Amino acid sequence: MKVVKLNGDIDIHIIRKRNSKRIIVRVDKRSRVVGTSPTHVTYREILNFSLTNIEKIKEMLKDSEARNKEYNLKYLDNEIHYVWGKAYRLKLISANYNKIVLDSELVVYSKSFDREYIKKLLDKFYKNEIEIMIDSCRGNAESELGVKVAKYRIRDMISRWGTCNINKKIITLNLQLAKKDPACLEAVFYHELVHLLERNHTKRFYDLMDDYYPNWRNIEKRLHSSPYNEK
Repeated sequence: MKVVKLNGDIDIHIIRKRNSKRIIVRVDKRSRVVGTSPTHVTYREILNFSLTNIEKIKEMLKDSEARNKEYNLKYLDNEIHYVWGKAYRLKLISANYNKIVLDSELVVYSKSFDREYIKKLLDKFYKNEIEIMIDSCRGNAESELGVKVAKYRIRDMISRWGTCNINKKIITLNLQLAKKDPACLEAVFYHELVHLLERNHTKRFYDLMDDYYPNWRNIEKRLHSSPYNEK
């Protein structure tokens, strides 16, 4: 991937793929402009195509920032953040140490108020929250399904809530799940565990989901909604 400036103020992430048939420019959840093209297309051609559609791209950026606010937070004092489905006002306090306290507010004691620094602290906090939740339920869940997971990983993913490496028995969960209702994490958790019994999304897979986690369909609707868009 190569990042170049579009019109002087917009970064465009260019990806060239052999199986691409034409130039496609889109805006992802993190409000990044992504241009995909066949390998024979030059960077200049992609930029020219994007410049031709600059007004449409600006509209897509504006729409993305509104729809995907949870992926485009500013990490500023008094901004609303979610922990396990509940809204908390972010409170930043200058300190010579780093610490996060969850009370009536989401209080962050920090050495720096730089956006990326605060985001890194909160991501670590969310990861720890998920690890605690996994530790409390993995034993019973694995025993119930008769499976054994070799390793659990937590990553900040854009397009998936969870993945399962069936051969290595590694389950990866999305860091963003710590912002959802705990039932959302539990539903994704069971979804990935069931993949160890049925690799693909077949009828048997969904029958197993109905057996082990009957309410998964209702929870899935909440999983794919954003509390920021409900305000």
